[in-house]
Amino acid sequence: MDSAFYEKCDLYLSGDLPAEEKAAFEQSLQADSAMAEEFELFQKVNKSLSHQVQSEAANEKLGATLNNFNAAFFKKKQKDEAVVIPMYKKYWLPAVGVAVMLILVFGIFQLLPQGDLYEQYAQHITPDFSTKSGDEKLAAEVGGAFENKAYAIALKKLDELLQSEPSDARYLFYKGICLLELNEFEKANAIFIDLENNRIFRNAATWYIALNWLKQEKYEACRNILENIPSESEYFEEAQTLLEDLSKKE
Repeated sequence: MDSAFYEKCDLYLSGDLPAEEKAAFEQSLQADSAMAEEFELFQKVNKSLSHQVQSEAANEKLGATLNNFNAAFFKKKQKDEAVVIPMYKKYWLPAVGVAVMLILVFGIFQLLPQGDLYEQYAQHITPDFSTKSGDEKLAAEVGGAFENKAYAIALKKLDELLQSEPSDARYLFYKGICLLELNEFEKANAIFIDLENNRIFRNAATWYIALNWLKQEKYEACRNILENIPSESEYFEEAQTLLEDLSKKE
């Protein structure tokens, strides 16, 4: 298929295809099984790329919120890593086209994120406590351990930091993530529930409560949390996407 086909697929999925063209496109899909199969693959890749954009955008919004409250402890992304929404479609269609062609030629379905939903959605932001007073060396070690996914080590060092500042919401938030990754679900959930009362971490805490249920494969409990995430939350769009994925497990 040529680029015009992928562009029409994109317009169809976004709802921007004129009514007459939409009807003709649907008829073509019904009449041509090969075209229908390629459209389905395009739709899967399209959704995958959309999820990545949403995840990065949600992380940037959370980081911006924290900076507004003078809590600059997240590593700032370099400009060349930033998600610039108005420009992504310049590269979106070629990327989807290439991905679809690889799948069709080689059958590499591993290119699409399948399997464990928790691993797909649990995209943690690496902490940077460099602006905090206290043991800067220990705080830096937490960030390094967390970035390397050495959660047991990060948890131990966070507990050391919490000895002097037991109510620090930033330390508690990352302790909750470490506990979640170590399958200490009840302890992690208790922390996130408390942090829902914190104006900075409220939305993130609710999202992580949902992830807690997701990792345990308690999908109904996860769905109940996701459905109550407000539209103004930086996690709203991602929550809606996860709800769609959960509906496929029914």
